[in-house]
Amino acid sequence: MFGTIRPKDHSNKQIKFLLRQVLLPRIRPRVGLDLFAGRGEIASRFYLDFEELHCVEKNPKSFAFLQKRLGARLTLEARVPSPALPLIHLHRGDNLKFLADQVAGIRGINLADFDACGSPNPQIKQFFKSYRVTEPMLIFATDGGKLALLRGAAWHPDWYSAREPEGPPVARYHSLVARDYELLIRRFWQEMAVAYGFSIQAFQLCWKQERLLAYYGLYLEPA
Repeated sequence: MFGTIRPKDHSNKQIKFLLRQVLLPRIRPRVGLDLFAGRGEIASRFYLDFEELHCVEKNPKSFAFLQKRLGARLTLEARVPSPALPLIHLHRGDNLKFLADQVAGIRGINLADFDACGSPNPQIKQFFKSYRVTEPMLIFATDGGKLALLRGAAWHPDWYSAREPEGPPVARYHSLVARDYELLIRRFWQEMAVAYGFSIQAFQLCWKQERLLAYYGLYLEPA
């Protein structure tokens, strides 16, 4: 199932929720990883039936709200709130560093959520460098890379390639950014599948803000 959803009159939040409602039934909820956890709205709505849940957030104010929403202790120690809720781990800090240093030690991840503000691809690439797909897995992401670029943020063409970036980020267009951003995103995932040994069984992608902001979900299986 490969398609592009073109919803009308939905808020950004509703689109994110819709993608998760559609794809989550494809996996057994084992171990979830929420890399841009924010205030925990997505995690608290969709991921509390997982056996184990890791949430990563750098912003102190958002992290304080995340702690309150998920009921974690200030010590950040994992706890089991009740038999019906997952083993919850809250991690305050940079998600790239977390992915490089800690994610390889987490067993059984079958969901990774990258609800980013700009391009999520540096984090996605680091995740797959650190973690191998050995069972069916869901990926959710928000890609605002094009919108961030238009607002003057740093950007790197190689963020949309499986190869390592050459040189520092720059504020200039990849030729496909202006012409076909969706193709750029889909081509990135095709390269990632070949490079890291998985197959894409489903890819649902939605657009907002005149095709400047993409929300998508993928169902992956080992190749």
